[in-house]
Amino acid sequence: MPPKLTVATSLLGVKRNNLIRIFMSIAVSEKPITSFEIAKELGISKSGTDMYLFIARKTDYIEGIKGPHGGFRLKVPASEITLLDIVGKLTTLKHPGLGLRVLSEKLIDSLDLITLQDVLDWDE
Repeated sequence: MPPKLTVATSLLGVKRNNLIRIFMSIAVSEKPITSFEIAKELGISKSGTDMYLFIARKTDYIEGIKGPHGGFRLKVPASEITLLDIVGKLTTLKHPGLGLRVLSEKLIDSLDLITLQDVLDWDE
C-alpha cells in the first residue's frame, strides 16, 4: 500500500482500512477474485475476509460470481466509487443510527472526494 494511503487510512481504523484494501484487490484483478485469493494477498484470515466481503456486497459496488471461475468483481468502474462509499457502509452496518459521526467532518468530506481509482493510481 502506498505510504500516503497508509497514513490516510490509519486514521480510519483497521476494519475500514481492510475494507478499502479488499476493494483495491478486487479492482486490480483482471478476473473475478476469490475470497481465498484476497485473504492470501492481504494477509487477512479467510473468515475475516468473508466478513468484509459480506459487508462489501451490501455497498452494491461488488458482485459475487458463482461457479468454477467465480469470485468477486466490481459492478461499476473504480472511478465511480469513493472511499466514503466504502467505509460509510461498514460504519452504518456496525453501528446503525450512528453513521459516520465517529469520524471528523473534514475526514468525511475528504473521503467523498477520493475515488478508488485515485487510490489505485497512487501506486503508479
